[in-house]
Amino acid sequence: MEDTEGRHGVVTKIWTSFSHPMKFDSEGTCPSSCSFCTMPCFGMVGYTEKQVHVLKWDNGLGYSELAGGHRDTFDNTYMCQQCVMDRVQVMFCPGHEIKTLDNGEQDFDQAAADLMEAEPATPMLRFQLQRWCSMCFSLAAYQCCAAQPDLMGASEEGEAMLNGCGLRLCASCECKLRKDFGCECDAMAATLDKEPKMRAKTKDGTIVTRADVGFLTKEGLLMRNVDQTSPNDVEAEDGGEMEF
Repeated sequence: MEDTEGRHGVVTKIWTSFSHPMKFDSEGTCPSSCSFCTMPCFGMVGYTEKQVHVLKWDNGLGYSELAGGHRDTFDNTYMCQQCVMDRVQVMFCPGHEIKTLDNGEQDFDQAAADLMEAEPATPMLRFQLQRWCSMCFSLAAYQCCAAQPDLMGASEEGEAMLNGCGLRLCASCECKLRKDFGCECDAMAATLDKEPKMRAKTKDGTIVTRADVGFLTKEGLLMRNVDQTSPNDVEAEDGGEMEF
């Protein structure tokens, strides 16, 4: 089957929290339109999960909504370069060194209020987002501290280094990563991505997987599209923005 843009694929149904086709900015333009930068809880819940009839593209880079999708109400889900590379940094961490966060006693309700009150597309919002687990809706109690090059680029003094990949985990997810997945973050994210996400009828207080957890898997949509922009692959036709 072919969609209105000439993309070929097969018709299927998927559970998704996002509007498709998703868009990825490979040039690093202004993040003001980034769905993940402008809506504080978007990475956690998206537009809530629902089952959608889609055209699954033959090239594996995305979906076209056919019926029942979030595009009936919202524009394409868009992710800026910074949000993309934050996740790529986690995926390609040379080896997670997990240490306890020195953040004292945390108040969930206050942290949630701080997140919701943060100005969109600001350093404060990014700071607030880092207070939460990368896998679920809990506050982070652990972080990766492994020294590594910054994949966003070098500084004027040379190669920029980071103290950690950005992975944050609550106590439960840290235990699960260590005991059930042998510290293999990719395997854990891939497993959690198969679990239900926040839906319109999810009961309050239920601990569920983050909507964006699949973007931490090397076989996921995000990484497949990032691969398309590498020197050894075909670049986006317009040189700056791809859809997936």
